[in-house]
Amino acid sequence: MRTVVPLFVLAVAGACSQLVFLKPPSVPRKRGSSSTVHGSAFASESAPPRASVNENTDWPMYNRGYDGTRFSPLAQITAANVSSLVPACTFPLGVKANMQTGLVAVDGTLYFTTATDTYAIDAATCALRWRHGYDYDPKPPFDPNKVNRGVAYLAGPDGARLFRGANDGRVMALDAGTGEELWSAVAGDPSKGETFPAAPIAWNGMVFMGNAGGDNFAVKGRLMAFDAKTVDASGAFISFRKMGKRRRRGRPARSAFQKSAAHPGHHTRSIRPPALCTHRREMPRPISSRRCAPGAISTRTQWSGSTRTKEL
Repeated sequence: MRTVVPLFVLAVAGACSQLVFLKPPSVPRKRGSSSTVHGSAFASESAPPRASVNENTDWPMYNRGYDGTRFSPLAQITAANVSSLVPACTFPLGVKANMQTGLVAVDGTLYFTTATDTYAIDAATCALRWRHGYDYDPKPPFDPNKVNRGVAYLAGPDGARLFRGANDGRVMALDAGTGEELWSAVAGDPSKGETFPAAPIAWNGMVFMGNAGGDNFAVKGRLMAFDAKTVDASGAFISFRKMGKRRRRGRPARSAFQKSAAHPGHHTRSIRPPALCTHRREMPRPISSRRCAPGAISTRTQWSGSTRTKEL
């Protein structure tokens, strides 16, 4: 076994080096156009950059925290007063859209998305701060749901950034204060049915993103990482299990579609911080020592890998 495992890791690393989306294309893929509109609540004088988010009041990512529990310590809303809640404000989109976005709330601003647009509004008044619009060119040939599930917020000494996917095979970064597009990277091939509706996760200077399409077009699910500042690909993970690989007694045999497909990567991941490993007995189910390594990424029970070594 000591000789087999290193060979397996080398084989995976070799496969990653051949992935098209990690290499400069010989013919640059056509890119859609983007624009940013500022609203009445836009702050013309930018505030000092936030070096970190407030762990008690902010909701900076799809699952709130890297552990993916979605637990909030706020106690203002209780079982006793929840029935008396009324809308404080509303924000009309002005367009028809399939809404599956998860709200991100940081420092009094709400961030959310549609398939093509990203919004920032005042959390108290619902007044628009800015809207970033992206127009596909060309439109993705396979995009049955036309959804996006949100952004990831990453604060730092040089400013805060938002990250999201687009269903024409791209991942992009926006300035959280102005809505201006900072970079846009090719992450997949929409002609094969690869789309990117998931909310990314941003951690330790990297942006992690997975593709969708395995459930509809039998494409292989992948997870990839990009440098948050320079957009350089910093690694790739491609070890999602085949759908229906293990057949339980009494279940029908796999179809040809299931044999060719792999679990899609369109769900937001969780990262196991050291604190969870220290208190793993309090978790609802045991976590292996490998998955508890600082920086381990979890995809439920399907797969885990190290964000430092890029090993699976």
